[in-house]
This record gives sequence, structure tokens and C-alpha cells, in this order.
Amino acid sequence: ENNFPNPFNPETVINDSISTPQKVKLTIHNLLGREVDVLVDKQMTAGDFSVIWAPKNMSSGAYFARLQVGEMTQTLNMIYLK
Repeated sequence: ENNFPNPFNPETVINDSISTPQKVKLTIHNLLGREVDVLVDKQMTAGDFSVIWAPKNMSSGAYFARLQVGEMTQTLNMIYLK
């Protein structure tokens, strides 16, 4: 799912669900593709989950949330406005 709100300040919520227990990794990347934050990196049980991202000491601009669940990868575009 998309994050909400978007654009955001001071935080945004990323929601998703997994159907079976799997390893989940959720990272935040800047426009250059550099990883700037790791929000989740663990084995998770099946079901819905929500993660809050509240950037600290980051500039306004576009960021990407990269969600890896098992072998599936999804990328979300986010706009942070200070």
C-alpha cells in the first residue's frame, strides 16, 4: 500500500500485509539511491503491519521506501516537506 500522508511532515505511515511468515526488510533511500534508514529487517508473522517513518536531520525532498518480502520487492515514492 502507499504511505499516508504523502506529502508528509513530520511523519508518514507505511502499511502492508503478508500472507505467510516471511523475512521483511523495509529501507528508505534518497534520490541517489543511497540507503538512509532501515525501518524493518526481521522475520515477521503473517498479517497486517504498519511502520511509522519520522525523518530526523534529513532535508526536504523525494525519498523511496523499498519493501522486500521474501522474493518480492516494491518501491514507494514519498515526499518529505519541512
